[in-house]
Amino acid sequence: MPKIYLDVLFIVNFVICFVSIDIACHILKLKASLKRQLFGALVGAASSVSVVVTGAVLVICIKLVFLILSALVAFGCRTIKRLFKYSTVLLYINAVILAFVYLLWYLSRTKRIFIINYTIYFDVSLLSLCFSVILAYTLISLADSILSYRKVKNEIYSLSVKIKDKSFKLRCLVDTGNLLCDINNGKPVVVCKSNSMTKAFLETNNIPVGFRLIPYKTAGDMSLINVITPQKALLMNNLGETKELDVSIGVADEDEQEIAIINPRLIV
Repeated sequence: MPKIYLDVLFIVNFVICFVSIDIACHILKLKASLKRQLFGALVGAASSVSVVVTGAVLVICIKLVFLILSALVAFGCRTIKRLFKYSTVLLYINAVILAFVYLLWYLSRTKRIFIINYTIYFDVSLLSLCFSVILAYTLISLADSILSYRKVKNEIYSLSVKIKDKSFKLRCLVDTGNLLCDINNGKPVVVCKSNSMTKAFLETNNIPVGFRLIPYKTAGDMSLINVITPQKALLMNNLGETKELDVSIGVADEDEQEIAIINPRLIV
């Protein structure tokens, strides 16, 4: 048993929780804000206190409670069903990371890696740990950007949307600047500039049934956009390949071009 430093213990588990949440966002096609991810990782890292607890059942209970709280904070789950789904995904991701670290320890037989009560601890200096975290985050962000760019570079996409039994088809404009997130369910928002949608739903000044207003930033100005959860949102590329999206649809100013502005992360 190494001498455990609480700052190193917390930072190690904070990074692992943050990576787990980020991976879960990719798997679930969610766009949780960086602030939510950081707070969720902080809550998850608090489970590292189980390193001093005795009894496997108690340790597992502590881990599960903090994992569920982490999912609740990071993803803003509105229903028990959604909370169960997100927590289960986080649990699987954490299990894979734990298994990978154990395999790394087993193959290398290093005395710098420890797994105590299902909690990972690296016996390294805080400075080395911070440098490694910054380097790893930079490399992961770079790889994510390259993959996103290669995926969308020579593709032409269209989006078929069904809202209130009405169908619409729009051409997609891939834009990394669309980071809009539905504050009601945590889903990414596809911003649609569509004359046909505007005529169908927004001809009056009243908010249509099923729509809700959320803040929306354009060209440095803040405004509000009408958002709704569609019955179906299907993305199609020029090869005819389709992908169903779990998103919210935002109907912005009417535009004759029928454009859907979509973040490349939804395509990858």
